[in-house]
Amino acid sequence: MTATDTSAAPVITDAAEITDEIRTAATDRSEQRARALIAQGVDEDAAVTQAADEAVLFARSLVQLARRGRTLIELVEAYDGNVHRLLRDLGDHLNLSLAYVDRATVEAHVERTLTSTEWAAVSGQFTALDFDDYVGEQGTWRTAWVEVVLDKAGVPGYGYTADETEAADGAKE
Repeated sequence: MTATDTSAAPVITDAAEITDEIRTAATDRSEQRARALIAQGVDEDAAVTQAADEAVLFARSLVQLARRGRTLIELVEAYDGNVHRLLRDLGDHLNLSLAYVDRATVEAHVERTLTSTEWAAVSGQFTALDFDDYVGEQGTWRTAWVEVVLDKAGVPGYGYTADETEAADGAKE
């Protein structure tokens, strides 16, 4: 372990962070795991011991996830819910280019309001790294990405099809 490598450091979990919900989830998982090990032919005492050890690790991971969730909520609240500003500041701090696409961005692109059904279909197509293929060498954003997402979602776009060719009707000049 190097001075900056904390991956091998023990996870410190305060007992107060183990809520009834986490305790119940760990207990249920432990019981299921012990039964599965016994079904695989593992000695009952060994199965229970292994399942209990795994339940402790599981509870610790749930505590870590809960901490992260609370931290993210606090971070967004610190920005008064302005996720765009939060991402901008994060990108500036890390010297990264971040893309933020929300309903208003897509609606501005298609120059109309999307129905709830259309937005659900479109937002379901977003993936974190899909956008990377549509960032130009100069860091410019090509609107073809939004069109591809719209096309995959079956929502009428504003001039491009999924194969990135301009549509015959309604292509933006």
